Amino acid sequence: MENSTITQTINHVILKHCLGDLWDWTGNALEELKRLGITKYPQGRKSLNAQSLHHKRMQLRRGIVPCVLPAVFNGEPGPRIEKDKMYAELWRTTETFLEKMAYCGLVANQLDTIRNRLGPEARIVSCEVDETMYQKQKSLARFLNLDIELKKENIFSFLENTEEKFNILDLDLMTRLTSVRQLESWIKIIVKSTQEKSVVNLTTTIGRNTTEKKYNEIIEEIPELFESLNCKVVKHFRGKYRERMAPMRYEHLVLDKTPYWQNVMEE
Repeated sequence: MENSTITQTINHVILKHCLGDLWDWTGNALEELKRLGITKYPQGRKSLNAQSLHHKRMQLRRGIVPCVLPAVFNGEPGPRIEKDKMYAELWRTTETFLEKMAYCGLVANQLDTIRNRLGPEARIVSCEVDETMYQKQKSLARFLNLDIELKKENIFSFLENTEEKFNILDLDLMTRLTSVRQLESWIKIIVKSTQEKSVVNLTTTIGRNTTEKKYNEIIEEIPELFESLNCKVVKHFRGKYRERMAPMRYEHLVLDKTPYWQNVMEE
């Protein structure tokens, strides 16, 4: 396990236990870390004990060290390599095309990472339908004193019903994309809920009965579907997120809804 993953996993386990059952949280945390094969800090190789966990907890709460958490799949923490690569490209894109940030996404346990990246002035809304994750988000936001609005709601339902407009949509859906009709329904909501210029991260999985070729054929419809709603795809970056049983792909889209006559005037 890489040093960065070890540090992130220690953060994850500390917060998991100190925000849950406070009775002997350090003992429970040390037991879980031992099960994961972690008994020392990667820096300096100091052994983990109750005192060091309490010290790390205070550092996290005061912001002395960043609260970077690992990617979690099937309840188990793991490396962030794929997630970090995807988000590094997303942030490069947002910094190139946007100024003031208004973000809506499926943040999960990355609240602190998103807030630190976008800065204190950014508007951040996090949607979550899973009750357990939603409660964890509330505890984490309170623990870290984060100014983030949490919604226990399906993100598309929220976007469809809100009057608010965002310029960053982070749709890390973990959902199979199987048809153009499905993609079209998402795009209608995206266009309705974005500002004139925006960046969208769309992460989906390739379904069991969908080949890579079929997936690519669906994705190729993106420009035309947006154009039909008077929205131009200025840039389209593609990438692979995970290569496992259900391969994941991400699409980064830079959108422009500026009226056609205004674009002509600016040119």
